[in-house]
Amino acid sequence: ERASVMSDFWSRRKAAVAAEEAKDAAEVQVRARSESAAELEAKTDEEILDELGLPDPTLTITEGSTVADFRKQLQTDYPQLENLNTYAIALNEEYTSGDEVIHQNDTLAVIPPVSGG
Repeated sequence: ERASVMSDFWSRRKAAVAAEEAKDAAEVQVRARSESAAELEAKTDEEILDELGLPDPTLTITEGSTVADFRKQLQTDYPQLENLNTYAIALNEEYTSGDEVIHQNDTLAVIPPVSGG
């Protein structure tokens, strides 16, 4: 009977050690994913474009053009955006409806669709 008690003890101990190792491995994976995501978030647009081998997009727009005109030109120059109707455009770091006129030295940003809470 003593042998079966010892056997049960070691079986439980082995199971506890295996569970602890599995927990540690899961924590390492979560930490690695988190660090990878943090690394990705820390990259600039220029770095991401460079890694993907894409040119930095530049458009020339005429004085007095609106944000809506910019969106049309963007879709003409980059037709793959035509099917993506959910992206937003910001003018000088403010979301825009499209009616605003673009002036010299204004900053436009194309904001991809995002999700989350």
